Amino acid sequence: MQTVFDFTVPGSAVSYRRSTGAGFVDAAALQDAPRLHTPQMAANWQPMWWYGGWCAGFAAGPRGVAASPAPCLPAADLAGRELPVWFRADLPGEGTYQVSLRLCGRGGPVRVFAGRRRLMWQGTLTEGQVRELRFPLDVTPLVPDGETQPALNAAADLAVTGADLQAVCLQPAAMPRVSPTSARACPMPPAPAMRAGARCSAGSCRGTGAFPTMPTPA
Repeated sequence: MQTVFDFTVPGSAVSYRRSTGAGFVDAAALQDAPRLHTPQMAANWQPMWWYGGWCAGFAAGPRGVAASPAPCLPAADLAGRELPVWFRADLPGEGTYQVSLRLCGRGGPVRVFAGRRRLMWQGTLTEGQVRELRFPLDVTPLVPDGETQPALNAAADLAVTGADLQAVCLQPAAMPRVSPTSARACPMPPAPAMRAGARCSAGSCRGTGAFPTMPTPA
């Protein structure tokens, strides 16, 4: 089932809320959804001077949605930096999803991130140039630093710098997940025979068969 967001339609660009499950992240969205502050789930664009609050909003126009500086952001801090426009859409749960998005260039370098950390594409778009991108997105639990329990961020978090975001399409992808080995799996080479309690030493635990033997460091 596809979920399509067309931000060239007037009124379609809204702030993210847990009740609606989709929208652009701004300061109001972070107040509505404190979960976005979970360690490493929100390890994204916030340098030390942003810890008081998210300093990027969003502005919709005829070419799409772009980031806009919040009033709390000093002009001196913005110099030399590209603010990200951050779109978030809740997903049903774990799995692999196909992401399609459409960008409109502003005449400069562009970067697209998924999960606010993974660089999915970078390039240069001229003024008004339209580019469509497609890539898979894995939604899996994460164990944040300093914690022992996994946290599932069941959402598509997409961030763009240097371009307007015009449209996003999300749908489940028919891609294999981690599963027990089967007859169709890539055959693993046999493990080397070792005595009980023996340890690996240089040359004693090299792979055989399908995997190439790696040279022993000098």
